[in-house]
Amino acid sequence: MKPRNIQGAGKLAFGTISPAGLGRLVQIPFYLEDTVTGFQVMTNTGLSANSKESPAILLSAPIANGRTNTVILRTPEIPFALLRFVGFVGLINTPAIPNTPVMDISVSDLKIGGSTNLFVHPEFASLHQYEVGRPPPGFRDLPLIKSPNRMEVSVQGMGITTSASIGFSCAILCDVLNDDEYGQHISGAYARRS
Repeated sequence: MKPRNIQGAGKLAFGTISPAGLGRLVQIPFYLEDTVTGFQVMTNTGLSANSKESPAILLSAPIANGRTNTVILRTPEIPFALLRFVGFVGLINTPAIPNTPVMDISVSDLKIGGSTNLFVHPEFASLHQYEVGRPPPGFRDLPLIKSPNRMEVSVQGMGITTSASIGFSCAILCDVLNDDEYGQHISGAYARRS
């Protein structure tokens, strides 16, 4: 007797997460390049209005209850390699201050240059769903990143005037497909197309 319809038998769903292939999976951080009220960069010398070297950002409570200003974070240009975008991650440092409300950080409009939004959500969504260690929620496409293109993402906070400041950072995950110094690599199974 041949087994039939094993996949999904008993209404079970099967899935797998494909690790990176022979290529190199790298994390490229986003930076706060423009000065925006409520956002500061944490550097080894203190707080700064912007930075192209430190990805750690401090978000202050909004001036009025609701959302903060919106900022656009950008990755650096990677002129020496051809990359394939495969993921987006965030790290949130929530302060543990008793009886103090905590803000939520939201992201939207993940783009390469002027492309369309790569997030599946059309509006702002919580950065918590993209936190390091969580399964990726999926993206509309896994495009190539060719120099001089850079990626950008819009970020805003939601909270009340008495919310504690919150630290966060964001990064993209990429496969290095071709490097000027180290040559060509094979991407992971998730990025292969027929």
